[in-house]
Amino acid sequence: MTVEAPHFFVLTFAPGAPFSTTLLSQRSLQFSAKPQSTMPAEEKQIVFVSEDPSSRARKMLGCLYTSLFLSAGIIALSLLHLGILSLLVAPITGFLTLIFSVSLIALTHKDFARRRRGFPTPTDPGKDRHTWLLRICRAPSMASTWFLAVLWIAGLGIQANILSDMALANLGPVNIDGNTFRERVQGIETSVAIGGAEAALMGVQMLVLVVLSIMAMMERTSVTRQIWLGKPYEA
Repeated sequence: MTVEAPHFFVLTFAPGAPFSTTLLSQRSLQFSAKPQSTMPAEEKQIVFVSEDPSSRARKMLGCLYTSLFLSAGIIALSLLHLGILSLLVAPITGFLTLIFSVSLIALTHKDFARRRRGFPTPTDPGKDRHTWLLRICRAPSMASTWFLAVLWIAGLGIQANILSDMALANLGPVNIDGNTFRERVQGIETSVAIGGAEAALMGVQMLVLVVLSIMAMMERTSVTRQIWLGKPYEA
């Protein structure tokens, strides 16, 4: 590229030399620039995401299956006493967790299949990079997981309190100054045993959901760091 300039004077200063001027013509002044094709192009960073599900992703799917079976067991035990031992918190939360687990199991299998097909590519124009996140790692799913965990904690606390009162009643009457307290209830041992088994499953369910939430946050952080920042995936 050539840029022409009008006539102008160049002033020259040198120590011990006389002041001088030089007239440059319009034709003698030219500026050259290299063609754009010869300039070094900035290399575009290509971020690679493994198409195979990570070990953490497969563990999260295992947690979902575990939560599914635990929810079914808790619902079955709750129906034996109509949910009275947890004031209906256990059966209601069990149904919600059952729906949550079944939905995310189906979506996670779809996510795995999409990863194996290699679609979408993060560097493809117009592709949303959030599509590389598993559905379990997205904000609504993680918020739902923590919400269900809180409900299980509340239900476990209620049931433990009721079971402790039932166990005390099962100890039999107490005589104080000729007065009888805590009449023994027939068949309460069976209810306490069923409630205890249900409470144990509720505690395991709560731990599974907490572990699932933590792994989902770790997976989300690793994938987003790889996609947006180009850093290695941290398993």
